Amino acid sequence: MLEYSKNPEWQLRLMILGGSISEYIKVISELGIVDSLSEKPQKINCFIDDDMKSEKLIRLMNIGVALNLFETNSSEEYSLTEMGQLLKSNVPHSLRNYAILKGQKWGRIGLSGLKDSLYHKESAFELAHGMGIFDYMERENLSHQYHESLREISSYHDSFIIQNYDFSYYLKVMDIGGGMGSLLAEILKSNINLRGIHYDQKSASKKAESSKLFSELLDRCDFISGDFFKDIPEVCDLYILKTILHDWDDANASIILNNIRRVIPKNGKLLIIEILPKNKNHTEYSIMDLEMLIFYGGKERTNMEYDKLLTSTGFKLQRVISTNADISILEVCPV
Repeated sequence: MLEYSKNPEWQLRLMILGGSISEYIKVISELGIVDSLSEKPQKINCFIDDDMKSEKLIRLMNIGVALNLFETNSSEEYSLTEMGQLLKSNVPHSLRNYAILKGQKWGRIGLSGLKDSLYHKESAFELAHGMGIFDYMERENLSHQYHESLREISSYHDSFIIQNYDFSYYLKVMDIGGGMGSLLAEILKSNINLRGIHYDQKSASKKAESSKLFSELLDRCDFISGDFFKDIPEVCDLYILKTILHDWDDANASIILNNIRRVIPKNGKLLIIEILPKNKNHTEYSIMDLEMLIFYGGKERTNMEYDKLLTSTGFKLQRVISTNADISILEVCPV
């Protein structure tokens, strides 16, 4: 990592310069530099654009070395580090699309509303753009880019969820706000007697239905477009909310939970899958809480905060299942 990262002054400088680093990662991803690097070290002329200034590209590559994305040798050849591999487009759990998404101009504009949002109920993004992030992405046809970038992160969690929860007891499961559907697809593949329902906005449900994830599962899965703030369309014995509630404040999260409560059977279960820290100083928790504060108007919650939210909407938290990833599974039943 950077040479001065242990120095408090430079630790703070790195935070201040975080926007520049994010832009750098977006650019090297967009240019295809990461994908151009093969397993063996390569000289810069192997991936330089004819119109590109070689001196600037060399500086760009050396910055990547300092950031632990690239390695270089005495022959001035470059290769990818383990971290850099995660920016390739053809690797499991790639962060390439996520890096490009987070560097978009409309997202940067959303950041500018943080200070004003402290005096209003709206999120920073909503104050900057005049509408919430999900409405904005639907209007600007950005939903596919959003869901595709989060699919890569979601797929990282899927195996940990499958390993730590037994889905074989259930007959029908609904993934509410299922995005690209990777978790639901993995659950159905692992449980051949289970039927699934993917429920999300039209842009997401249509994309999931046509994806190769469900190509062999269409006879056991239905895709329903709708709004979980209005209703939950079918009775199931298992409902899943994976990284959904943290997008919303308590009032809106309660609406979602109340809609599930109206249809869930007495013996039904709800799984809430979120980051659940041991304390509020947990680094990943705090960074994601900032993300919720800026872009969504939601928040990360502790175990006690979820317990309070669930009790107020007619649910009971039965148990919390830890995984080896940065998420936990809250198993919930109706009171």
